Amino acid sequence: MAVATTDRTWSLKTHLLRLVLVVALPILGVSIVLVTQLVDQQRDALAASLQETAQALALAVDAEVGEWAAVADTIARSPLIDRADVNGLYLFASRAAAKYSGVRITLIDPSGNQLFTTDRPLGTVLPRISADVDSMAGNATPGDPALLEGERANAELRSIFASGTGHYANLFTRAVDGSMSLSFRAPAIRDGQVRYVVTIAFPVERLNALLGRVSPDEGWFATVVDRRGVVAARNVNAANFVGRSGTPEFLQRIGESEKGVVRTQSLEGKPAIFSFVRSPVSGWTISAGRPLDMMQAPVVRSFWIWAISMACVLGVSALFAWRLWTHVGSPLQALARQAKALERGDEIEMPASRVREVRECGRAWQLAVGAERERRASALALVFEQARRQEAEQASQQKDRLLAALSHELRNPLSAIVTSVHVLRAVSPPEPQTGELLGIVERQSQKLTRMLENLLDLAQLSFDRVVLYKEPVELRALVDSQVDSARAVSSGAPRPPIEVRGGAQWTLAESGRIAQVIAQLIDNALKFTPAGGQVSIELGAVEDDCLMEVRDTGIGMDAATIASLFDPFVQSEQPLDRPRGGLGLGLALVRQVVELHGGTVSAHVPSAGPGVVFAVRLPRCLPPVVAAAGAEAGATEGAVLLVGLSEDECTPLRNAFDDLGQAIALAADAQRAWADLHQLSVQALIVNLDLPQSEAWVLIRTLRAHPAFPALHAWAWTSGDTDDALAARVAQAGFTGLLARSTSPDAVARRVRTQLSTQMSTQLSTQKSTQKSERGSEAGPRGESERAASDSNV
Repeated sequence: MAVATTDRTWSLKTHLLRLVLVVALPILGVSIVLVTQLVDQQRDALAASLQETAQALALAVDAEVGEWAAVADTIARSPLIDRADVNGLYLFASRAAAKYSGVRITLIDPSGNQLFTTDRPLGTVLPRISADVDSMAGNATPGDPALLEGERANAELRSIFASGTGHYANLFTRAVDGSMSLSFRAPAIRDGQVRYVVTIAFPVERLNALLGRVSPDEGWFATVVDRRGVVAARNVNAANFVGRSGTPEFLQRIGESEKGVVRTQSLEGKPAIFSFVRSPVSGWTISAGRPLDMMQAPVVRSFWIWAISMACVLGVSALFAWRLWTHVGSPLQALARQAKALERGDEIEMPASRVREVRECGRAWQLAVGAERERRASALALVFEQARRQEAEQASQQKDRLLAALSHELRNPLSAIVTSVHVLRAVSPPEPQTGELLGIVERQSQKLTRMLENLLDLAQLSFDRVVLYKEPVELRALVDSQVDSARAVSSGAPRPPIEVRGGAQWTLAESGRIAQVIAQLIDNALKFTPAGGQVSIELGAVEDDCLMEVRDTGIGMDAATIASLFDPFVQSEQPLDRPRGGLGLGLALVRQVVELHGGTVSAHVPSAGPGVVFAVRLPRCLPPVVAAAGAEAGATEGAVLLVGLSEDECTPLRNAFDDLGQAIALAADAQRAWADLHQLSVQALIVNLDLPQSEAWVLIRTLRAHPAFPALHAWAWTSGDTDDALAARVAQAGFTGLLARSTSPDAVARRVRTQLSTQMSTQLSTQKSTQKSERGSEAGPRGESERAASDSNV
């Protein structure tokens, strides 16, 4: 055997090293990409978290100051202002301010007079706001912050009196005690003019406390900045920074946008990242920030985890490659040395190795000869198994033939016994005791006859010797007939009543065989239902099948018995005296007869109540139609019959077929269509699959089973979507094809017309061929006779 070689070879150790590099380098590259994406995602997530926190803080601040603004608006709308009841307003405002610590409410008239403030007794002389500004202007230097703040407050007040619009004020310092507050001024408008301004001032400590409560955790900076860029509230270091301006980078950023993220220095001088939102309610800017080192901690931690993990992976890979060489290289060399031993047929000594493949390679050499020996033994065993299976099948067939022959041979003696009993009864009236004995003989002979008939039928069905002659059969009539027969049988013991429910149901079947099924199910139900119970038979339709359910209130059975109930010679548990008798063939015969008709039979225990329910499903068909005397085709000669289509569907189809010169007839349902097929000359059908109770499938089944319409074109019409599953079911049922409502009427008409024209051409060709063959057969004998006459003349 030739061995392929190459000029350059590599050691296994080198290959292992290359394998480690081939595996590790892509992992390293992919991990770098993944870590980069992870870092970007973490940064985006942190920015989104900051933005959400800023939004939450803004909502909390808006809710807090909105509550105070609502108090000011309530006082401004008070009827006490209409009456200029300053005393009443003072009491009303004092009660409102008392609910909030540090909050004061002031009433100001258009002249700038402070009529009252809730933190001073009523009647205290309070300075006018404009006068206060004038006095400060005389004593302060230009650009003094207190003077500028008073001028802004005076300007805001005049603006409110002029515009009549409420206003949130910036942070201001009270001259009386130096406390810093925020306020909301609400105008009291009467007759289109601002009569007063209600000012509610609240200390910044309330907002500081609010920011501290709603901040996510320690390390966060929560800040409220007023419209001037002055810090109005802060959750940390409020005493140091409230009243101071924000950092220039921060103020520039919030001046450019209403919300965003900025990286700058915190007021403490630490690098930080802030997210800010401008409140549409107060115009203040609310920001949430964290120190930069805290924001980057997850990213740095992820990087170090990746770096350590990759170092560990590379180290473990190298160690694994070295260990693999020690477990693979040396044993492989030993196996190479054992190759010569294999050629000599010696035993193979498997080298020690922890690598499974190496050990299996040595074991495979060692077991090569034994495997061939086992293969031959297995082939021989398979031959013996097939022979035993054939013997078992032959024995089963011989058993069936024996049972069939035995049944056939025993029928003649039993017939003679039954006939003799009838003769004895007819010749002379028997004595009472003799009549009773004759009755026993007659009943037992009938039981034996039924058993033998079941054996014979089962054998015929097993050998496929039963030919069915199907015709439309009405199940309710068969059920009523068998129920009457069961009621007429007297066995001496009281029998449970039999109730039949349901209307007429038609199926294609051999009536005698279906009557045999019904009789067997009724007999089985009566046999296992005690006195006082009840047997009921219910008929109905399920999709395109007839359903017959035989229900009893007997002893029932377990799931194991139901699973094998329809096998031959299977019975439910009986006592030693076998009071119910039987061979266990009836239900097996029922199943084979029903399946031979294309149906199914099953049994189950009802969820409520005792007993067993036997359900038989048989293919449903339409009842036979009696043609009306003197019926004429008339205008619908050779028409296309539309079955179950709506008016909106029929109208465009009628116009399309009229353009092609094709007549149209309409049928509202399957029953009407079945009658029209017997009375009119119909070339094709278009049947709506949406007919109720699966009538379309019943119609096509009845049509294909009838000897007069085996090749009549019938298209299925669907108003929904078409798919492969529906097309396959339509073809299997016997339809010519599937038509969709979404197809244009002209295309539908052309398709149907083309199919009919092709069929007519084929029929004409067949007729011509038949006529030619008939003329040829006539010409042959005539030519032979002429030649014979000529020969005789010669």
